[in-house]
Amino acid sequence: MERNRRILGCLLLVISILSVLTWERFGRNRFLYKEVLVLNRNVAAGTVITEKFLRKERMENPPAGAVRSGEEDKILGMESVQRIHKNVPLFEEDFVKDGMASGALIDRYVLEIPEHWIESMPRSMARGTIAVLWMPGKEIARVRVLRMEDGKALEVLASSAEVQRISQMAEGGGKFVILEG
Repeated sequence: MERNRRILGCLLLVISILSVLTWERFGRNRFLYKEVLVLNRNVAAGTVITEKFLRKERMENPPAGAVRSGEEDKILGMESVQRIHKNVPLFEEDFVKDGMASGALIDRYVLEIPEHWIESMPRSMARGTIAVLWMPGKEIARVRVLRMEDGKALEVLASSAEVQRISQMAEGGGKFVILEG
């Protein structure tokens, strides 16, 4: 009887050790790790993300909101709004539609064009459309619309040169005719 107990004890011990080893080798990775998207290189602000930048990495407890494997469509073709390091989980907030990021590094700035600078403008302007700013007889700038307030004021993305031209014309008292481009 005593011998059977020892054999049973040794058998349970071996089974326990094999179970732990199997869990560590196969189970943990399969059940606890999730595949998230990371970059395979560092990218600067304003970089348009393509498939060649992405790779999948398995992580235990990835941060909430991280872009998962299979959700590549959420960020492909988007533009990074800041520098993003490689091997870091990606988040949708790190990206905007191509051409919609701003900042000194990429020479794009947010400019609000107030109602008193505008002669006329279509109410159909939507985020992402190109707005052409005209003054009598000449085109001043082509800018991307970020936001339109009640069909009166407009927030746009413009380069430093475009911001300077628009500001100079507005300071001179002129008003813009804005068209969809």
